[in-house]
Amino acid sequence: EAEKFLERTDLSQMQSQIQGLEEQLGSVVETLEHSLQEARQATSAAEKAREDAESEAQTLQTKIDGLPQRTRNKLNL
Repeated sequence: EAEKFLERTDLSQMQSQIQGLEEQLGSVVETLEHSLQEARQATSAAEKAREDAESEAQTLQTKIDGLPQRTRNKLNL
């Protein structure tokens, strides 16, 4: 039975299909790695922007705190 099965089975076609799947998988992995790298860069840029905004907010708060109370009241600060 095993001999008959092997005679009817084209293993080279299966090997070709496996190779094709391996190539597709490699392409998918490459695409995912590229997407991950872009996401990391975007995250880094967003973190830098957040840090810059926090720094600017702190600078502005320091300036507001340095204003006379009368001026802060007038400006509702």
